[in-house]
This record gives sequence, C-alpha cells and structure tokens, in this order.
Amino acid sequence: MGLKASSDTALYGYVPTEWVCIVFVVVFSLTTIVHLAQAMRYRLTWLALTIVPGGLLEILGWSGRLWNAINPRPLDGYLMQICCLILAPALIMASNYLILGLIINKLGIQYSRIAPKWYTVIFCSGDIISLIVQAIGGASAAIAVQDTSLPRKDPEKGAKIMVGGIIFQMFVMVLFTALGAEFLFRWATNRPFVRTISSEGSSDQVDESPGSALKQSPEKTASSEEAEVERWRLLLIGLAGSTLLIFIRSIYRTIELLDGWSGPIISNQQLFNCLDGMMIALALILVNFLHPGLLLRTRTNAVSLGMRKKKSSV
Repeated sequence: MGLKASSDTALYGYVPTEWVCIVFVVVFSLTTIVHLAQAMRYRLTWLALTIVPGGLLEILGWSGRLWNAINPRPLDGYLMQICCLILAPALIMASNYLILGLIINKLGIQYSRIAPKWYTVIFCSGDIISLIVQAIGGASAAIAVQDTSLPRKDPEKGAKIMVGGIIFQMFVMVLFTALGAEFLFRWATNRPFVRTISSEGSSDQVDESPGSALKQSPEKTASSEEAEVERWRLLLIGLAGSTLLIFIRSIYRTIELLDGWSGPIISNQQLFNCLDGMMIALALILVNFLHPGLLLRTRTNAVSLGMRKKKSSV
C-alpha cells in the first residue's frame, strides 16, 4: 500500500471538491479528444506531439485530485497532480511557438527579426529546459514528501527548483511575445527588415522582397480576401489569447510555490481552480475553436490587407 497522510487536510490544506475535479477531468478529456481529432483531420502531427500530451497530463493531474477528493489521504494522488499539472502547460505552450513560426512563413518572413526555424529551435529548446527543471523539482519534492526517514528531507527545495523552471518558462514566453508583437507590427505597417544577402545570393531567409509571401492571386475576389484576412485574425487572436492565459497561470504558480507548501495561497482551492485549472482549460478550448488547421488546410498562397492595396496604389 502507498503512503498516506496523517489527516484528511494534511496534503492540500483542504479536501479537493469532488464535483469540481470531475468537471475538470471531463472538460480536459473532451478538449484533448477534440485536439487529437483535429490534429488527425488536418494532418498536423506537431499538434499531436505537443498540445495533446499537454491535455493528457491535465487529465492525469485532475484525476489525481479527484482521487484525493474521494479518498483524501493517499499520497500517490497528490504526487500525481503535482507532477502532471506543473508540466502540462509547457507542452501546450510549445504548440504556440510552432504556430507563430507557421504564421511568419505564411505572412512574410521579411517582417520577422529571426527566421521561422529559429522559433522552433530557440523557444522549443527553452520549453524543454523548463520542463526538465520543473520535472527535477517535482521529483525532488515528491521524494521529500515520501521520505519517512529521519531527518526528513525538505520539500521546499523541490518547490524552489520548480519555481526556477516556471520563471525560466515565463522569460521564454515574454521573449516570444515581444518577437511576435514586433513581427505583427512590422507586417501590419509593411516595414520589412533589410537584410544582407550572402555572396551566393542567398540568406537564412527564403525570400525577403517586400510582399514576397503575400502575393495576391488574380482570381481572388474582395470578399474571399476579406474572409481570408478574418481567418488570420482569428488565428492570431487564438495564439495571443492562449499565450496570455498560460502566462497568467504561470504567474500564479510562481507566487504559489514561493509562498511555500503550507502557505495560504497553495491552501486556497478556489485560487487553484480559477488560476490554474480554468486558465489552462480556456487556453485549450480557445485553440479548439480558433484552430490553425481551419486556416492551414486552405491552399492559399497569401493574405493581403487593404492597407497594402492602398499603399501600392499611392
């Protein structure tokens, strides 16, 4: 038999509410199933390898909390939710890094400070590093909690390591947001970067002439162009919204863990439900509705804003 807590409230500072845990297990199960179906439908393997595993970890984490809602004392459920819920958002965020790279490839790499491939290399590498650090912290805390020998190990060390991983993840997210915002500004105002081409006539960017990725098909009508622009806007809203929700959750978890395993923040179930569970659930659902596959499946070569047409006619 696994280790058990000395009292019903010893693990969390409260007993998790059963119906809340059931709701989150159901919600995360449904949105993850939809994400898997969408990844298969639109043949987006990278989503099946990022956002879907993130959803599965959320299901496992909330199943651990449900386990403790039914039986508050088993330590296994508590450790399961610690490890799974701390790691899941990093995997979900990895999909956002890949989505922005695809957007840049479509709208024009000349408006990006770095090549799209570097979004994958830099930000996914940062995500992996944060995952490893958080996993080490979670494992350290789990070992300390399970240790029954004397002197007892301090789980606070593991918490601090996890905080380090979360803070690093937040730094990566801020850098990602800054580069993404700069790209969108340059794209919207048609201000491409001027780059130096190598002697062979090539660079790490495929084509950097202004508007090269935004060539207008002659058969496009104004209405079809407006519809396409609207799809891009929705995709960008989904990307920005899910990133913001995950960032809010990261701020909360940083403050929570810095406050300690027995602090008032980590012992507040309502805060956890709203600022962790709800934030991640909304992020996943938002991408369900504003899914990149809805746009990427269309075989269009470009998107052109009305402002570009006005500029070209001047």
